[in-house]
Amino acid sequence: HTTRWPSNSPSFQFVTLNALGLVEAGFNVYLFVENNTPHGVEQVIEHKFGLIPPKELHVFKINPMRLFRSHKHFLNKSYAYIKILSRTVDFDAVVTRANGFLPYLPEIKDELKTLVFFESHDFYADLSKRFDIINKKRFRAREMIEQQYIPQLDGVFCVQSSQMKFYREQFPNQKCFLVHTGLWKAPEAPLAEKDEKLLAYIGSLDKHKGVMNVLEVLAKLNDPEVHLLIIGGKTRGEIRKVYKTAKKLNIKDQVSVTGWIPYREISRHLRKVRFGVVPLENTFFNQFLTSPLKIFDFFANGIPVIANDLDSVSEFVTNREQGYIVKTSDTDSWVDTIKYAFSQKEEYPAMRKGVIKKAETLTWEQRGRLIGNIIHKYKEG
Repeated sequence: HTTRWPSNSPSFQFVTLNALGLVEAGFNVYLFVENNTPHGVEQVIEHKFGLIPPKELHVFKINPMRLFRSHKHFLNKSYAYIKILSRTVDFDAVVTRANGFLPYLPEIKDELKTLVFFESHDFYADLSKRFDIINKKRFRAREMIEQQYIPQLDGVFCVQSSQMKFYREQFPNQKCFLVHTGLWKAPEAPLAEKDEKLLAYIGSLDKHKGVMNVLEVLAKLNDPEVHLLIIGGKTRGEIRKVYKTAKKLNIKDQVSVTGWIPYREISRHLRKVRFGVVPLENTFFNQFLTSPLKIFDFFANGIPVIANDLDSVSEFVTNREQGYIVKTSDTDSWVDTIKYAFSQKEEYPAMRKGVIKKAETLTWEQRGRLIGNIIHKYKEG
């Protein structure tokens, strides 16, 4: 995992919970991360997730170079540690989500006689399909790496059906597997009815996430009883921008921003939330590649969502079963959908049950078992 550990990046949440899910599924897991803390693994996981790390999870924190950051340094160190560990550990498989580590996998496969997989959270194998990338030269090296090394692997793990389709078209002779990302634990039963007109957004405040569009929707609703809770904001500057925009739209009293908070604190903030909002803009990445963790955070708390009509969303949300899909992403359509959502109290309990039913199929432990089944089928021939 090349993003610093811990960090405010969603990928920190992903790799840690993914590793814990694999442990829950019965694996010993060796996780290699770029160190970003003086604290121990136990302290980080307990503080960020409210969980006690099991003895089967082994986190190797590789310190970055002092003068400048180098992914190459981290990748070389990870490769060296894997080779050393292989003297005493019989690895079932080595999995990476780092494009830059792909060149190491064929060597690991040959030397360690183990399975190797690429878990992709993007798609660079054919940049001609990426209409969202203007400066393609910047990503040409990633394209060449995927083209050269993916055919040499045992398989590719994909997080979306549409993403898997791209990889299967590009590599018709390679095995690709759909392995959805997940949530830690599904709610056991529908929670008490929520009467507040409270919406919530979880995640980064980057433009393509669409959170600023929700502020415009809130202003156009012209209903002072509707409030928006934003769980996110990596910097004070980002948070100030939200409040400045809310003030300009005359809705400052209807908007609150928590800043970036540990994963374990999210549920506490969502107790009164009636709907989660997922206003992803229609970009190539959002449409076909992303696995929106914010949906899983809402589902883990039994909360239906209101979301734009994207392939990445419809993978998990069926209209009026786990929430409402906004067919056209313009402001007026969002306003109409939110008004309808708050007016339909008879539909809400059924949607919450639909959320819980869906959540039960999307836990990290189940993801770990699916990966385990794939690996065991390979080993059995």
